[in-house]
Amino acid sequence: MNKKAAYSLCSLVSTIALAPLAHAQLVTYEFNDAVDNGTPTLPAGWGSTSSGASVSAGDVFNGPGVGFTGEDDHGGATPYLKAAFTTAGFGNQTLNDAVTAEDYLTFTLTPEAGMKFDFTGQDLTFDLQIFHGSSTGLVTSTLSVGLFTSADSFTSQVGSTATLEYVDPDLDASQSGFTGQSISLSALGSLDTDEAVEFRLYFYRDTTGGTGTVSNRFGDIDNIAVNGAVVIPEPSTFGLLMGGLGLLTMVRRRR
Repeated sequence: MNKKAAYSLCSLVSTIALAPLAHAQLVTYEFNDAVDNGTPTLPAGWGSTSSGASVSAGDVFNGPGVGFTGEDDHGGATPYLKAAFTTAGFGNQTLNDAVTAEDYLTFTLTPEAGMKFDFTGQDLTFDLQIFHGSSTGLVTSTLSVGLFTSADSFTSQVGSTATLEYVDPDLDASQSGFTGQSISLSALGSLDTDEAVEFRLYFYRDTTGGTGTVSNRFGDIDNIAVNGAVVIPEPSTFGLLMGGLGLLTMVRRRR
């Protein structure tokens, strides 16, 4: 075998050895099995969670600044997570305010030992809804969500802010309906081997227009999903890799 062929073989085997799994959904939080416990703190095990192979998904918890009334369906058939953003508690109007007030939901994903996450070209998705209590006059509200992670010790926002606007046409107990939202995870790239990552979704709002008033507001969230890949060095290829390196050494010695 000539030197060029040896180099090509080593390159091919190295690529196979470090090849990732296909990008897929790493975890989904659906909250279908949640129980409304009537307390402002999420109990352990909230929501129905499904995780992909080689991924351990932690429970969803709320930060100190976010209160929850529990699971709800607002009269519908499918439960979801209802955040108790009341008129008074719905006051953070910037992402910085939300970070300071610790208004976030959090969960942690951990790869199987010896593996690592790759979020290149992937995203975090969820469904978002605004619910208004009794209102008078035209009221327009927004609910925004910004993402931070432990990959950089929660220093920088990941991706763009997801925002939902709801124009309430003077109705009693109305809701916007759920809208799918997406935040890019590409900035995270490929993490270190065995590195767990904590995701924090920060919530804040603004009243952008209208002259009316509303008795209370709720921010509802459902179907939180994280897309990515787990890089798995395949043990069966390491022998080929070492053989290739040995072949390369032999070629170099014969020069």
